[in-house]
Amino acid sequence: MQNSLEAAERDAAQCALELGLICELRDDRAQAKIHFTSARDVFKRRGDRLGAAQCTQRLGAIQIRLGNFSEADAELQSALAEFEALACCPARRNCAVILGDLRVRQNDYDSAEKYLATARELFTRIGDRHGRLQDATENFSIAEEIFTAIGNQSDATLCRDMIAKLRDYIVLI
Repeated sequence: MQNSLEAAERDAAQCALELGLICELRDDRAQAKIHFTSARDVFKRRGDRLGAAQCTQRLGAIQIRLGNFSEADAELQSALAEFEALACCPARRNCAVILGDLRVRQNDYDSAEKYLATARELFTRIGDRHGRLQDATENFSIAEEIFTAIGNQSDATLCRDMIAKLRDYIVLI
């Protein structure tokens, strides 16, 4: 029973994160902030540092669009530090790009150059591995759909498990 409650809480936090992304795409920043903050609180409570840092990064990006540069900087610096501690290169790269953009908006070109150079180095380090993993994920998704359509739930489940593992690995490279 405890595992199902934990899974439900994790899934609810992930849904809140995705709802925040949808609100962000619709330019509904106020609602996006609510969803990201809610998701971050759950991720923190569960000890999911990566999930919490992703929400913090999104909150920082929203602050940039609102023109609240000091709040944005605090959120983004916090997210970047967490991504560095977790050795999460793609998230660290993306956060460095956002911080570089923030510095450009603040006319702090020397700092912007440092963040963007870091992002460039991470892009180079990650290379094509990220794309190949995404291709593999798509292939397993197609296989999962086929197995489900023909009623082979055992292999469909194996595909879903592999998709989850690949997605976890994509975040870490």
